[in-house]
Amino acid sequence: MNEGNKMEKTQSQMFYDAQRKTADLDHAFLEMAHDGMTADELKRLIKKRPETYSRFAHWVKKLP
Repeated sequence: MNEGNKMEKTQSQMFYDAQRKTADLDHAFLEMAHDGMTADELKRLIKKRPETYSRFAHWVKKLP
């Protein structure tokens, strides 16, 4: 479904967009961890947005 100059993304483009989104979230999380995030703060994030932060649950044991 093309509308003017608006082209649909290929499956490959959608895949790499999803990979970039995942990498950006990983990078942001590592920055928060480096800047002193606590285990309690991570637990709150996981509770608030489990679909985003639950994959970092194993970090709870590693954070202060």
